[in-house]
Amino acid sequence: LNGQRRDLTQDQRYLVWKSCAEKSGAWQAQRQRIQDDANRSRRKSQKGAPKPPAKQRPSTNCGRSSPPRGRGSSIRAAESKTNRGAVERMDRLERERPDLAEKVRLGQITSSDAMRQLQKPHVANNAGDNEWYTPADYIERARKVMGGIDLDPASSQVANDVVKAKRFFTSDDDGLAQHWKGRVFMNPPYAQPLVRQFCEKLCEHYQSQDVTEAIVLVNNATETRWFQSLLEAAAAVCFPAGRVKFWHPEKTSAPLQGQAVLYCGDRIDSFTKQFQDIGRVCHVAR
Repeated sequence: LNGQRRDLTQDQRYLVWKSCAEKSGAWQAQRQRIQDDANRSRRKSQKGAPKPPAKQRPSTNCGRSSPPRGRGSSIRAAESKTNRGAVERMDRLERERPDLAEKVRLGQITSSDAMRQLQKPHVANNAGDNEWYTPADYIERARKVMGGIDLDPASSQVANDVVKAKRFFTSDDDGLAQHWKGRVFMNPPYAQPLVRQFCEKLCEHYQSQDVTEAIVLVNNATETRWFQSLLEAAAAVCFPAGRVKFWHPEKTSAPLQGQAVLYCGDRIDSFTKQFQDIGRVCHVAR
């Protein structure tokens, strides 16, 4: 009943209806009825028909239980008392950006704003909020690989309570203006141009051997020049199976994309051992 309020847009109304429907047993029963109807129709149409040629092109249905897109969208539009456009827009938004779909459902942003954000590359969506801290589990793994952390060049007092680096630079210290050396752990600011500048500086200090080892946690923006520069220096990289849950004492993390952990140094076996259970570890060919 709440989903039929007059102040809701068609997109909001569909998301409210879908949220309720997917949690009900009726939804599952309906999906099964659709599958059963589709199977009966297929058997009926194939009854008495000649067998298809041996090299017939395989089905692209991939085991989906839902009906073809157009018909399915129309059914959901009728049941939710919305329209097919709202169904297809919001289904796509939920698939690709569930965080934005939830904001639309709650009325926190408009669906048009959400769809505009959906069109942007993930990295471009970064709002410039650089105050996100690394989970303790990742820090502990990095410490075990390198035997300790001498420097965190992009940190804060709160973050270093977890990292426990011997030295750390805050935004007031301007880590880009400092000299880096030793074993480095870095979770750089993700807004441009800072992420590029911090990654390039790390590569320069590693190539000059001021930095002896480094572990870097960044977005998996493999198409960017700064990420490719890190790969040039790295010996191995781990791609976590899920998005990293950054933390902050006053905010909730909602990463826009997946991350990567890159290792620069000679202890490749140790890095692999410590990180292989959270994602695929790839060794960089030389």
